[in-house]
Amino acid sequence: EAAGQVGLLAVLPVFVDHILCPALTDDAFTTEIHHVNGKGERQGVVFSEMLGRVTDEEEMLDLERRRAVFGDASPYSFEYGGLPDLILKLTKADIASYHKQVYTTDNLFVVVSGTFDDDSVLSALGDALDNSVSVGGARQRCERRPF
Repeated sequence: EAAGQVGLLAVLPVFVDHILCPALTDDAFTTEIHHVNGKGERQGVVFSEMLGRVTDEEEMLDLERRRAVFGDASPYSFEYGGLPDLILKLTKADIASYHKQVYTTDNLFVVVSGTFDDDSVLSALGDALDNSVSVGGARQRCERRPF
């Protein structure tokens, strides 16, 4: 029943909390963002994914085409996951600060598809958002453009 209303109402607060109030531990940062392994090799999920994009001819052509068409001020001119050289300079504090400024209640859209009792879903969503602000410290106003 995870796909029904009972399942939705159970996981909705968890999803909202994970989006607005993530717990980025030191271990998670090392694994997910970047680190140097025992062989002196750079690794990390985000670093590796983005390195794959900037070393792929078709992906780089796409990025340069977007920059030429949309200009430097457009979000389309940015690589969505970051550039590897810049990822290597990120700290856990950098990510936490950016996330707190941009991942806010007024910058969040929740899409629910299916047949549900609207009042129950909206009530659960409202409670989850209120909890993220009051308990988790999420902000209600986006402080900067995300690009």
